[in-house]
Amino acid sequence: MICVLTYQPARGMVEDAVASLLEHSSVPDVVVDIVVVDNGDSAALLLADTVAAFERVSVLTSRSNLGYGGGMNLGIDEARRRNADVVVLLNDDVRVESGWLPPLLDELRSDTSIGVVQPLLLANLDDTVNSAGVVLDDMGAGSDRLRGQPSSDVGSSPLELEIFTGGAIACRLDFLDDVGGFDERFFLYYEDVELARRGKRSPARWRYRLVPSSRVRHRGSATTDSLGTRVLFLRERNRLWSSALQGSCREIASGVWLSIRRVRVRPRRTHLRAFASGLVGSVPRLLERYRSRSLVAAAPHTARANGAARRLAGTPGVNVLGYHHVSSGLGSIARQIAQSLDAAGIPVVEVDNVVSTSPRRRAARPMPPRLHDVTVAVVTAFEFEAIADRYPELFGPDRRVVGVWFWELAQVPKAHRDAAALADEIWAPSRFVLDAYRSELEPDMSVRFAPFRVDQPIVDPDRAVAWRQKWGDKVVFLVAFDYLSILDRKNPLGAIEAFRGAFRADEDHVRLIVKSVNGEQRPDDVARVRAAADGDQRIELLDIHLEDAEHHALLAAADCLVSLHRSEGYGLHPALAMWVGTAVIATRYSGVVDFLDDTCAGLVDYAMVSVSGGQGIYAETASWANPDLTQAAAKMRRVVEDADWRAGLVSMARTRMAEQPSPAQFGEGLAALLRSMSMDVDLKSKREAFYEGLDASRTRRQRARRWRLARRHRLAWPDSARR
Repeated sequence: MICVLTYQPARGMVEDAVASLLEHSSVPDVVVDIVVVDNGDSAALLLADTVAAFERVSVLTSRSNLGYGGGMNLGIDEARRRNADVVVLLNDDVRVESGWLPPLLDELRSDTSIGVVQPLLLANLDDTVNSAGVVLDDMGAGSDRLRGQPSSDVGSSPLELEIFTGGAIACRLDFLDDVGGFDERFFLYYEDVELARRGKRSPARWRYRLVPSSRVRHRGSATTDSLGTRVLFLRERNRLWSSALQGSCREIASGVWLSIRRVRVRPRRTHLRAFASGLVGSVPRLLERYRSRSLVAAAPHTARANGAARRLAGTPGVNVLGYHHVSSGLGSIARQIAQSLDAAGIPVVEVDNVVSTSPRRRAARPMPPRLHDVTVAVVTAFEFEAIADRYPELFGPDRRVVGVWFWELAQVPKAHRDAAALADEIWAPSRFVLDAYRSELEPDMSVRFAPFRVDQPIVDPDRAVAWRQKWGDKVVFLVAFDYLSILDRKNPLGAIEAFRGAFRADEDHVRLIVKSVNGEQRPDDVARVRAAADGDQRIELLDIHLEDAEHHALLAAADCLVSLHRSEGYGLHPALAMWVGTAVIATRYSGVVDFLDDTCAGLVDYAMVSVSGGQGIYAETASWANPDLTQAAAKMRRVVEDADWRAGLVSMARTRMAEQPSPAQFGEGLAALLRSMSMDVDLKSKREAFYEGLDASRTRRQRARRWRLARRHRLAWPDSARR
């Protein structure tokens, strides 16, 4: 639903806004309703003519002037009544341009953590920027980003915003349901700033994006012109209120000092009234924060943001090619890399790799019209040649391509060595993968360490309870794998054997859930798993695709995840289990040892054996781990009998995941890799560029704490890679 707010508009202003909306707001398979909120019955006759002239337009009239926040809240309530998923909020002094709406909706659909997207607001008569979001200084004063600059300077890729401009935004209703609507006490000015900051401080950590490909022209309203000096009063007072509700102690103090200095500037009486009202009104707002326990660190100061800008200077924009639209491990990693770079302020264009047999989260998007010169391709080495043929615009003499490659064995096949000729650099997500490629590729091939952040999955407690109700008070072990990832490598057969060895057939207080996908594509492997279960009623075989939310609920409901893999490039499932409070038993080999040790998991020893059952993917001349199933059975038994041990593993695992740097800090680490691509790199050096960028982004206190943790535990994820 599109909501246009008006109050005493200039002649023709509302008509122009609505006419542009009707002309340019058609979206296939999307119902677009237009509602004009008349804020105080000030233009009833004019609006009656507007509705008569345009179909699909309705008018909602308030009894009095509720201000910007109150009027927009009326529109938001109407969107809820109409069961809308998205509400677009517009001032009456804008005109939208062709194709403005689909990019906003696509950006909201691309990531559920994005709560608000904003078009690029342009000046009315030329292509200069009117607003590309809002920036705050140390005193809590806001100003429009890039105001007066040519729109070409902004580029075409979506950009992360700290604060959005309320005059033209598209909001996810889930965002508004979570953080609430606008604070109507502000009446006018800074209510959009306060809402944006409130969303950032929400447990959901909502994100905002500027979408430059969506263009809206801002004419300037006669409403604020009629307020005279009241504009100064509202801006000054509301700046103090916004800081009191969402700012740091330093920002509040600096803002008060700014108001004191402004009292000496004409119109002095207005500034004095604003200062007095702002100061008096700040007291109850500070009490609100105290009662809600939200008086914590606020948004970063401008000095810190400027420091990040200096560190990131010279970092190129990036195309992230991958399975952004697919439910798979590689898809999750592509989304995470794009999010981290974006959070650090690096311009990112997401390119969907359309070839995939895995279940899809959404339809693949077409190739973006504008691309950067550097591409980070999160695909397997086997696909690289096909990728170069499919997307030739990403390759070429003036382009640079990074392959983010996962491989599960210490021996690299010849096909990978051939594919490396198409890449300028390889990024390895774990030390295991790093060592494999550095030992097997040509000495002059740059192979760099590039770990990624594993975000805490969102678990619906009701769904987790529903899973538990199926099992009652049983102790539940979970095995999760994809049949396309090679049965013998994932080794669910070993987990089944260890389970049956740990518990006698008459012990009915335990369950093993063997969760898989793509079994229909590997019927012979499915038969092997069924034969291993041998009709044991305690073992449930579940071959079904679950949406991420349902899968995370299943993982959280289980008591222990068992991964007796023979080799893993990384090990995403154990990392997710660590987040959701599920104990982990895993083979002490390959990528998982970057973040697992005996303090946070039940690690199982192994013997190296020749590969068998590699299905042509893994050469029979290679080797992998054969986990000790007797030891695995003993650890499964201990999970059931030693509740304190299991609780200790869960607690340490969750702490380790929570100690991860932020997405922006990870992004700065990746940015350091991008900046150093053209430099001579000592491939044998223990000083990885990723960590130099990561450390630069940390505060002195964070660096000191990281050093203490590393000394205490000897392994603190993800800095374990420095061992």
